[in-house]
Amino acid sequence: MKAYDKLIKQSDKDVITESSKAVSKGLYSRDNKKVAGARTSNLMFMSIDKEGFLTALTWKQYKALKVPSTTSDYTENNFVQALASKLKNFGTKVDFNAFVRKNPNDFEAKVDWLLKNGAKYTKKGVTV
Repeated sequence: MKAYDKLIKQSDKDVITESSKAVSKGLYSRDNKKVAGARTSNLMFMSIDKEGFLTALTWKQYKALKVPSTTSDYTENNFVQALASKLKNFGTKVDFNAFVRKNPNDFEAKVDWLLKNGAKYTKKGVTV
């Protein structure tokens, strides 16, 4: 695990300078595997470079990165549900449900809405 932690670059400067080397982006767990479903894990926004190294990203960096996403719809839905569970106010959850009915397929809009309205995304990611 220590060797893997060295590969993840947390500083913003590293991500900005290496974003041109990124091949794809996606939601990944700490053990470098996509979530297949049954187990709980922390999902994080990450980019992958040509050598296969992962770089942790913030939401703003993930949105700004103009490379294709390798994340499946299933993983995106799990991530959105995990973020929605972080909302504390029931009224906010009802508002989010109404928002999803208007924008059913827009992952970025859903995550933007959740983060603006009280959901928390930390350095460890979101527990799914």
